[in-house]
This record gives sequence, C-alpha cells and structure tokens, in this order.
Amino acid sequence: MPTKNERKARQGTASRKSNSFSLVKEDIESLMRDNFDNSLKDIGSFKGTVLSIENKLLVENKSGKETSTIRNGSQPANFYEILVRPEWFKSPAPWTFEDFTVKDNVINFGENSAAARDAHPMARSNDVLGKGQTALLQIGQIVICTFGDGVDNQGRFRDIRFDLNSTGRMDEEMQITLEYRGSSAAFSNGPAGLLGGSNTPTSASNQNLTDVTSSKSEKPIYDSKSPKASNLLKDEAENNMAKTLDKYRQMQEIMGITLTINDALVKKGSSRENNRTGSWHFTGKAIDVSVRGMTNKQKLQLADAASKVGFTSFGWGTGILHMDWRPYNASWDYKQSMYGGVKVSQLIKWARKGGIETQGSLVTKYPNV
Repeated sequence: MPTKNERKARQGTASRKSNSFSLVKEDIESLMRDNFDNSLKDIGSFKGTVLSIENKLLVENKSGKETSTIRNGSQPANFYEILVRPEWFKSPAPWTFEDFTVKDNVINFGENSAAARDAHPMARSNDVLGKGQTALLQIGQIVICTFGDGVDNQGRFRDIRFDLNSTGRMDEEMQITLEYRGSSAAFSNGPAGLLGGSNTPTSASNQNLTDVTSSKSEKPIYDSKSPKASNLLKDEAENNMAKTLDKYRQMQEIMGITLTINDALVKKGSSRENNRTGSWHFTGKAIDVSVRGMTNKQKLQLADAASKVGFTSFGWGTGILHMDWRPYNASWDYKQSMYGGVKVSQLIKWARKGGIETQGSLVTKYPNV
C-alpha cells in the first residue's frame, strides 16, 4: 500500500489525465493484493492439488557428498518442485477450460488452460525423504501444504512447501473432468503421459500382465471373461480391474519391491457368491496383496503406498492386506490384533479417518516397529 506522502505525490501526478488511469489501476491492484495476502495471515496447513511437476530429483549422499539426479516419466524421486492449486485459491482451475483435454491418457493443456495453470504458485517438497525412500507424485494428487514461514507467515503469498509423505487421493473435481474427457487415471506431465506408460488399455483382459505377480497357489483372476470368473461380477468389473492394476503398479514403483496378489476378481464357486455378495471384489476395485515375508516396516509402507495411490479401504490380515477404492473410507480386521507391529485398532482408525491424506504416514507415525 502507498504511504500518506506517496498518495499526496500521486494526487499531483494524477491531475494529468494521461497518468490518472494507470495510477488508479495500480492502487486498486495493490488494495486487492493486500486484502488477499491478509486473508492468508496465520493460515496453517492446507490441501493443494498438483497441477504440474516442474522438477523432480533423486538426491543421494554418497561418501559424504550430496548428488542430485534428474528423474523423468514414471521414475520416483525424493525432491519435487510443482505448480499447486491451494484449496483457498480463487482463480479458475485449468480443467474448467475447454482446451484442457485428454488423449491416450495424456493431459494436454491448450492456450487458456495452460495460462490458468501457470497463474498458480510454485511449491516444493519440504525435505528429501529418508535414505532409500522415494515417492511417485502425479498430476491431480492432493498434497498437504504449509507456508515456509510456518503458521505466522505474515500473509506472504510465497514459499509454499508440501510434505511428500502426505500425498493422497485425486482431486475430485479434476477426477470427474478426466473421466468425462477420456480417462480416470493418474497423470504425469506432457508426452510422458500416464504413469507406467502412455497407452493404458481400458480393460484388464487386454492388458500386458507380465509386470503383475500372482500367487501361484491362489491363482487370482483379472479377466471377467475368464471361464473361472463368477457370473455375479458387476458389469464394470473389467474396466475397474484395469484401474486397480494400475494402482498396483504404482504401489510397486513406490515400494521398490515385487508385490504378490493373492486375490482379485471373485471366482466361480467362491464362498463369496453365497456369503459375501457385497464384497468389493465383485466390482473389480479390490485386491488382496500378500504381506508374507515382509518386515513390519514394509507392511506399513505398503499401507502408506496403497493410500497414496487412491485405495480408500483396508482389511488387515495376518498374511494379506486387503485394499479397495470404494468412494468412502472403511476398515476392519480379520480377527487378529496386530499388523506390522501396530495394534490393528489404531490402523483401523487411521484408515477410516482418511489414511495418509489426513492422518499422515504410518511409517512416520510408528518409526520403531
């Protein structure tokens, strides 16, 4: 805001008509900016939607020397710089413009949507993750942000930080737009396209499953047209399973280990056909992942990773972790009290209250398991 003396000087200058309009415009813009900044004063943490991944690095310490390697496409990283849409940001979202399009599961920003995207602030991850840990951030994901100055940020609209351990589900408005315009998958920038490839099939039956590890004893099925598939599967089970397997691949990238699926679509003759017809395995939105042979920390990392990529509900078993992406949060036990060295009752609360997005990372929460 101009001072009293500055305003007096401007009054003289503004008496000349050629200068009057630009000065008035400048003062109005200053008033609006100050009003906006003051509304942010003392704000704490807030949600933000990832609009663009500007930079991502793998930062490592080798023999006491820090090195940074640029990461591309579906490669995970431990440091990011992004364009973010804070929940309090009032300018139009890029996906509200007609030239925001989706083709072959790649987001394309036209002139108008690109301008809207670029009007948003930059944010960077707080600190690199722990030794050996990486995360796979995608456009549309929600992250928990703060101002770098902390809660007492003086209303300054700058230096936004976000916690990589807080990454969670997709922004619902963006998800609806993506589904309407051609896809509901998670995206990275430009030609790199969809995480894990630029051309994801629309159904599980025509997917390449060479990167999916199945239990040899349980023999899960992913194709609703399989002669072994239950006749009670929902119509959308085939396409849903393709999306579920995409989430599985993302988890595997985050974990950096092979994940074995014990169960997927309901099989013909299964007890579920008579006793549990409400199971989400009938919808193609559920899988059971084996946790046998995992350390307690890995078991918690699996739950973190599942929550990050969009699974909303969890069943905590002795040898498996059930996960599905129903439109609300749910959780239960399989008559055992512990999972990953943590009381299942605590894990149920974590899942029912929103998982990693609202409750934070289990690995961070329970570091001594």
